[in-house]
Amino acid sequence: MDDNLRHRQVQVGDSSLHVVEAGTPGAPPVVFVHGFPTSWVTYRRVLELAAPSAHAIAVDLPGVGGSLGDPTDGTKKAIAGKLYGLFEALGLRDVTLVGSDVGGMAAFAYLRHFPGLARAVILHVVIPGVFPWEFGTRDPSMWHFHFNAMPGLPEALVAGRERQFFDHWYDNLSGDGSRISEQSRQEYVRAYQTEGARRTAFSWYRAMPRDVAENQAATTDVTTPLLYLHGAKPAGHSLDPHVKGFLEAGIRNVSAAWVPDAGHLAHEQNPEAYWSLVADFAGIPVRSPERTG
Repeated sequence: MDDNLRHRQVQVGDSSLHVVEAGTPGAPPVVFVHGFPTSWVTYRRVLELAAPSAHAIAVDLPGVGGSLGDPTDGTKKAIAGKLYGLFEALGLRDVTLVGSDVGGMAAFAYLRHFPGLARAVILHVVIPGVFPWEFGTRDPSMWHFHFNAMPGLPEALVAGRERQFFDHWYDNLSGDGSRISEQSRQEYVRAYQTEGARRTAFSWYRAMPRDVAENQAATTDVTTPLLYLHGAKPAGHSLDPHVKGFLEAGIRNVSAAWVPDAGHLAHEQNPEAYWSLVADFAGIPVRSPERTG
């Protein structure tokens, strides 16, 4: 399928964003935004599944992977601003914006601060300043929120040890690390292997106090439909607190669903079920991709 993926750089202000496309321009656009510690590669199979019926686009977050130039200040509002500029540069309308992890935080910031989004999907993440943010960040398994935000320390300790550091997420937090391929793991290390890319990634965590303030300062109602997805692994979670938090934050059209047999990286662990949920929400028919070779 990689032969059918189209790579290009799109200039948005002082950033050159690496964009990977599948499907037909003019079909319903669905834009996928990754989190930490992954890159556009995490959506490779989803792009294949979406291509027959959508214009599927995955983007490297500013400053990591193939996205060069201005990495932003790390706030999710600033990242959302780059996405807004990307949509304008590509002439996209009626966009479904899909984000996981930090990408999900950016999708929420887009809902809050930029106009014109048709619908949003957020996967398996707590949103800064939105219930259950404080409870989630107190969970001992979320220790990395605090470590990654420390000034200078993660850069010093992670350099040259990216693989060991990242494997913790895939093997211990993702629900089923066996479904994160060796190829993907190697590509993720390459995406963050420069000093600038690591500094950018840690800036996402250092900016979270500002994200909290910006999200809580935005109080107008948002009617754009939002779908919150959560991997069904590990057991013991509930969707209700997340729905409650979004409603309290002024997001008026919220639905939620489980991605079966998947965890934090559901789009990579069960891409078929994940895409089916996203496509149904966006009103896009699910069609089987053609196999080549």
